[in-house]
Amino acid sequence: MNDITQTTPQAPRKAFIVRVNPGSPIALAHNVIGIGWDKLEEPNPKWTWGQLKQKIKTAYPEYDGRGLGNVAGSIERFCLESGGMNIEDYVLMPVERGFHVGIVKSDVKRCNPDLVNKAPLQWQRDVEWLTKKGAIPRGCVDNQLEIRLKSRQTCIDASDCIEHIQKALNQESYKVIPFNDRVRESAKEIVKQELYAINDRRLEKLISALCVNAGGKVLPKKDPMPGDADVQAEYPVMVGNQEYFVRVLYQAKKHSGTSNHQGIQQLINRIKSLSENEGEKNRNIIAYKGCLVTTASSVSLEAEMKAADVSAEQLEIDIITLDELADWILDAGISDLNV
Repeated sequence: MNDITQTTPQAPRKAFIVRVNPGSPIALAHNVIGIGWDKLEEPNPKWTWGQLKQKIKTAYPEYDGRGLGNVAGSIERFCLESGGMNIEDYVLMPVERGFHVGIVKSDVKRCNPDLVNKAPLQWQRDVEWLTKKGAIPRGCVDNQLEIRLKSRQTCIDASDCIEHIQKALNQESYKVIPFNDRVRESAKEIVKQELYAINDRRLEKLISALCVNAGGKVLPKKDPMPGDADVQAEYPVMVGNQEYFVRVLYQAKKHSGTSNHQGIQQLINRIKSLSENEGEKNRNIIAYKGCLVTTASSVSLEAEMKAADVSAEQLEIDIITLDELADWILDAGISDLNV
């Protein structure tokens, strides 16, 4: 075989689904993955999208419109530098009722003629198959990946499913995910999409509703003090026959990506102000706590460290990010949150 492309490994690792039926037994036996289109001249990794489509049209005049675009997309992802597949990326190969997972180990190569006669795998990459003992059942993976595996295109990008792929590979034994878990996973993705679009005011109302659902009493906002808290709620705690309260201050941040430490510092300042306020000292409050609620998927290291450091001052600051907020909403019950 002669190498026809020169690509280099890139980080982070990506994932691609390549449909080779009926050539999957050959692909497994020879540790390869491949695509067809044997009439196409050797792909140049530097071809532009327009050049690729013209080369395909020359080799296959019958392709046109959307069909031509789909073929070009598969070849680009598998063969060209612009497509994204590189050494050490994951490759998934669907088979009946399941799929195999491998790691790409070479650049694109032309298949030898004997192998082409057995399976339509004209353009190949070497693969280290991780599932030679048996395919992973589709029912054992999350909805997002299962839906992606149903695509009829020859080669598609599935890099957004990396977490689901690794989760499937780490299973000691493959168990079908229960129906209720699948429904919850799908619902959680919908909730997260809605949280991306929510505005600041509605986010505060949502947190207030969640507090009430959890048994808290939401307090009206007071005159400005040092620091900030968008929502304050008190939760009753019985000590003997005496009722006391834990006040939790929530700082809502409508962020994407990563939230910084600012919200944590605002909570610290407000809690200290309340603790030092004489009026507050006369109430039956046994503890003040803070909670940063953000629609971001993570918080900065500085934010995590600041939240951890205040424990020495006997202050407790929790952090709820997008994933945990979606779980909180689902646990509370969407029908009970009238926001």
